[in-house]
Amino acid sequence: MGLSAAVVERELVGGVRVLGLHTDEALLRSGAALRAARRLPGAREAVVGGLDAAGVPRRRDQFAAHWTDDGQVACC
Repeated sequence: MGLSAAVVERELVGGVRVLGLHTDEALLRSGAALRAARRLPGAREAVVGGLDAAGVPRRRDQFAAHWTDDGQVACC
C-alpha cells in the first residue's frame, strides 16, 4: 500500500537498541527463570503460583530507569 512509519523515542537518543540494552529481554527473563525453577528438582517443589503480570513490567522499568544516552549525544 506504499505506507511507511517512523518511531521516535523521546527519552534516549537512538533508542535502547543503540545503547545495547534490551528491555524485551528484561520482560522475558522472569518467565525463563520461573520455567527453569519448575524444572529443577528441589526448587520446583517451592514454586507456587505464576508470574505477577504487573510485577514483570515493573521489573523492566526499574531495570531501565537509570540508562543514559550521554555517550550518544554530541557535546559542543
